[in-house]
Amino acid sequence: MNKTSDFLEDESTYKLLFEKIESHMKTNQPWRSSEYSLQLLAKEINSNHLYVSSAINKYSKNNFKTYLNEYRLNAFTEYVKDKNNEQVLLKEIYLNIGFDNQATFNRVFKSKFLMTPQEYLEQIKNK
Repeated sequence: MNKTSDFLEDESTYKLLFEKIESHMKTNQPWRSSEYSLQLLAKEINSNHLYVSSAINKYSKNNFKTYLNEYRLNAFTEYVKDKNNEQVLLKEIYLNIGFDNQATFNRVFKSKFLMTPQEYLEQIKNK
């Protein structure tokens, strides 16, 4: 084989692997565990953690931790949009979506949305 066909084979392999990762993340929601790791993901989808990491980096443009946190933050924003959830405490939510402490949750949230979760909740409430 030449370098071009090796590259194309590699490309399709990583793309298929990323699709498998995405399906696993959406279906099983393993990101809800604060203990979830790259090694565990690789084991669950019968792959190698280096391949899994490369696929995530290539197709999500994020490292594993940031990729996981994207799922967590999306779960948070979806959850709080539901008006039936108004009485739920912030702590219950961030623990349920895979963060084990509020400081980390606040830092990750603010880096993406440029506001605190509390400010976000206020903004949602006023809509």
